[in-house]
Amino acid sequence: GSFDFSIDNRYLVSDYSGILDGELSGASKKFSFVIRFKRSLINGSYQTIFSRDNNTGGRQFAIEFDDTNRLVLYLFTTAASYTSWTTNLAYMNTGKWYSLVFTYDGTLALANRVKGYMDGSLVTLNRVDTSAGLSTIQSVPLEPVYIAVTNYGGLINDFKGYLNKIIFYTDVLTQGDVTLLYNSGNEVNEK
Repeated sequence: GSFDFSIDNRYLVSDYSGILDGELSGASKKFSFVIRFKRSLINGSYQTIFSRDNNTGGRQFAIEFDDTNRLVLYLFTTAASYTSWTTNLAYMNTGKWYSLVFTYDGTLALANRVKGYMDGSLVTLNRVDTSAGLSTIQSVPLEPVYIAVTNYGGLINDFKGYLNKIIFYTDVLTQGDVTLLYNSGNEVNEK
């Protein structure tokens, strides 16, 4: 379907707050995020690409760069109980388009639920469980989706760069799917 977004300079906040909630919340969910981005400023601070993350409790997911320039996927059971998966490599090139894929299979044991791919290749992820960790992804039906920013006590951690694709799939992409998407989506003349 299509979604309406309000634009405020550097980021987008969905007008409709139910986006993705049913597709993510609950146990045994399967999904994939595909994001194409190019960084324009690397300043050693958090930069959020895509999120539903409000520190008052409306926390469901966030995909962002941490302060060491590694990509992190956060998934929340509650505001205080979540699991994060961080890439083992930093992505610091400001002149390159990157293709990121995170897949999630809620039917698997926590240690095997998430895979990450960068530019079509599987990357190593380091998992950290906070509090009790992730048991099921919480529902936050009143929280909008944020693109290139998060709402953690205010609109902060805006992404410095360009996004030209965010795709959500309600299934787990395979390595073959990821390779096909990467090979078909990288025009050599992108600026």
